[in-house]
Order: sequence, then C-alpha cells, then structure tokens
Amino acid sequence: MSATQHPGKRSPSRSRVAPQRRLGRWSLHCGAMRLRRHPGYTLVEVAISTLIVGVLLVAALNTTGYATRGQIDNKQRAQAKLIANAMLAEILELPYQERTTTPAFGPETGEARATYDDVDDYMLFSDSPPVDKQGVALAGGEGLTRSVVVSYVEPDNLTATSNTDKGIKRIVVSVARGGTQLVSLTTVVVK
Repeated sequence: MSATQHPGKRSPSRSRVAPQRRLGRWSLHCGAMRLRRHPGYTLVEVAISTLIVGVLLVAALNTTGYATRGQIDNKQRAQAKLIANAMLAEILELPYQERTTTPAFGPETGEARATYDDVDDYMLFSDSPPVDKQGVALAGGEGLTRSVVVSYVEPDNLTATSNTDKGIKRIVVSVARGGTQLVSLTTVVVK
C-alpha cells in the first residue's frame, strides 16, 4: 500500500473484477467474449500417447513370445542331447571290431540292432521315434529322428575320412525334428 492511500480505499486504477461464468471448457470474463482455455488434453495428445503405448505393448508381447520360444527350443535341444547320449553310450559299450578274421564294415547280413556286436554295425542306423535296444520308445522322443554315421578317419586329421581301417573310427550321432538338426555328438574310438 502506498503512503498516500487510506486504509479501506482502493486505488483508482484498480477496478473490481466481475465474476466468471463457466461454459463447458471455456469461460466468459467480465461479460466480454474473451475466451480462456482450461487445462486438459487435446485429441491429438491422446492419440499420440495411445500410439506410443500401443507400440510399447507390441514390443513387450514380441519379447515375451521370443523368450517363450527360446525356452521351448532349449528344452527340445536338451531332450535331443539326452537321446543322442543314450545312443552314443550304447555304441561305445561294443568293441572296435568283430572278433572274426575278416571283419566287415557295417552290419552283417541278417544282423539286427539287438545283435550288433561291434561299433561299425551302427553305420547309417536311423530310428524315428528313437527307441532303446529292446525297442521301447524313449521318453520325449516323439517327432524326433536319430541317426548314426560311423566312418574310418585319418590318424593325423580326425575330420578326414579314410577308405581303409587305420585304427580310428569316428562316430557321429545326430538328432533332428522335422528335418532341423537339434544336436550332433561326435566321438572317436581306437583299436
């Protein structure tokens, strides 16, 4: 308050403000047609925020889907590895070659899996679904194909095959589902 003013008196420059009347989101001030906007969201702001939330939701759902598929793939690969290991263990129980004077590579005529007597009898063996040596289906093997390849290899290069026996055989056991290889295990046996 200035020194020349008396208490209770108003300065002549200040006028009394008329009350406002509300008309929805707009109001009239002092009876004049001055429109003043009240705070709130516009349709454009709502649309943009909805779009952002939608994009984030789609990204989150895709991530969840990929994680779930990854868990399923890992479970299938683990089961395939167990089935491949079972076959590899079965093969490795047998001797390097037959105890005859002229051993043949691969199964002999009339020989079945239950009577295989050496490692190379499993040459080009395949079963779908995988079964054990007695013919009992392995748990979790539905839809899987298990195959075995046995070959002679060079002693100085285990990846190079040989046409003659040089004292080392490579065994590869693979398990696939629908033509897609899930696991492949490789080992070598020596004479």
